[in-house]
Amino acid sequence: MRTARNLTSILVLLALAACGGGGGDEAPTEDLLFLEVIDWESDSVASYGQTLAGHVPGLVTFNLEFLNGDHHVAAIVAGDVFVPGTPDPNTFSLQLRDGDYGPLGTEPDDPVRMYARYYDLQAVGPRHVVTGFDLQGVARLPLSPDLAPGERFVLSGFGFRTDGENHHLRILRVEPFPELGYVEVEYRDDSPGDDLYEATVAYVIVPASRGPGSALRPRFSGPFEENFSFSDRTTTVARVPGLPVIRGFSLAYRDGDRHVERVEIDMGWPTIFASLRDGNPTPKDDTVDARVSYHIMEP
Repeated sequence: MRTARNLTSILVLLALAACGGGGGDEAPTEDLLFLEVIDWESDSVASYGQTLAGHVPGLVTFNLEFLNGDHHVAAIVAGDVFVPGTPDPNTFSLQLRDGDYGPLGTEPDDPVRMYARYYDLQAVGPRHVVTGFDLQGVARLPLSPDLAPGERFVLSGFGFRTDGENHHLRILRVEPFPELGYVEVEYRDDSPGDDLYEATVAYVIVPASRGPGSALRPRFSGPFEENFSFSDRTTTVARVPGLPVIRGFSLAYRDGDRHVERVEIDMGWPTIFASLRDGNPTPKDDTVDARVSYHIMEP
């Protein structure tokens, strides 16, 4: 079974109406933004990619899940630009897989469900991509071009791939430090000495102001940050009302590394949903410390 619900466009105005408005937020104009949804499920293919057709994603949600229990991990990808081979900023890929291919290398991939949402920010600016290879532990990827004072960083996608081996996971992190000129990434278990990985971060630079002739661009407030802890999945973290885009995140098991069954950040309405879980039937043992930073878009 392989189903791709593909890309669905929803006017932000309609998304707000479905949520009943709320929070005193102003409804944007119909020409402002589109909410895009990518939903992919497969029992034999652990990666999926499609052409963005000019869209510039501002990431709102990613949800990657094994459907047959927890696994080691060799790749966690949401909005990356590799499918496969050379990078292409016009690509949006999803991937969740371990490194097991059977003794003959023919074992099919594990079944997965992968889901993402983003706002199309093509009216704001282009998509930039930075990639690092042979990384270990915490790594700093230089931003190019540098952000000018007042400009903001919006996450457009990310990808982590190990050196091909299976690993547990302890920390998954993408956090920008634009004032210092880099974005920090981290992808490791409790034995980081043998955890070589590559990381890709795609992002959008938001101008400090709309400027002349940019009437259709949204304004961006923030950054805002929420720090919280949970086991299995949380639905209780309130956020600033409005239309959110992710700036950065950190998910870390508190007590040791684990297998992975599901990883998720969802900027819900008006709550942040998050998950990092294994298949343990007593998920209260798997406390996760989380941090999510974001911007709010305003008409």
